[in-house]
Amino acid sequence: MPLEQKYLDLILAAVPALQGSGAEDRLSALYDRVVETNNRINITSLTSPIDVTLKHIVDSLSLLTCRDVLEKLERSARICDIGCGGGFPGLPIACARPKADITMIDSTEKKIHALKENAHILGLENVRPLWGRGEELAGKGGAHREKYDLCLSRAVAALPVLCELCLPFVKKGGLLVAMKGARALEELDDSRKAIPMLGGTLKETLEIRLDPENLPLALFDGEEKEKILSFCEARRYLLLIEKKKETLPIYPRKWAQMVKKPL
Repeated sequence: MPLEQKYLDLILAAVPALQGSGAEDRLSALYDRVVETNNRINITSLTSPIDVTLKHIVDSLSLLTCRDVLEKLERSARICDIGCGGGFPGLPIACARPKADITMIDSTEKKIHALKENAHILGLENVRPLWGRGEELAGKGGAHREKYDLCLSRAVAALPVLCELCLPFVKKGGLLVAMKGARALEELDDSRKAIPMLGGTLKETLEIRLDPENLPLALFDGEEKEKILSFCEARRYLLLIEKKKETLPIYPRKWAQMVKKPL
């Protein structure tokens, strides 16, 4: 079942960078694939139109509010989405920018199989699903080590762990963009040692804010309207970490070590 027009209107109002992109049909079809896939395997706990619209599609597309991300997308940058799960943020970005080259990585094989199927059905030839563990793919001698201009990750791990997992994928001059919620600044403080140890430096902390006055609230009522207002009030951040030098070959460590003893 595709998204109703009111949800597409909400997406377009929330993400002005989509205007004129022709992404509406692809995003509507994406919702249909998320619901259909979730009937077979558990890829998300959110399946209602308003929840998928806000917490998956709009949240993922908040990346398009960032000038540095837009510049890299326009330059046909190589992008990786680490811990992509059911396909977020990579699939909405692929729908919005179908010329972007996006490798989507997850360690759960069934999710990657579902992602391959969905990308094919959606006609997203720019998506490259890859099953594997990040610490192996970007480890010493790994085929994906320091190959990407832009690394995206959402809700995978606390920032010190995320940096160790993701920065080895990023080439010198590239960016890691960590999508974070209310604890972003606290996690950033916890990462003050890890980021330079891994060859990075904090470039920007971008708070994402939606003004409800710019949204088509009149199209919604009851619980859906409350969810929109709550989403507007939520604290969301993009943490941009620039890769300044190569990551030492001892990183990333094994996942258990990263989690047990963060840098």
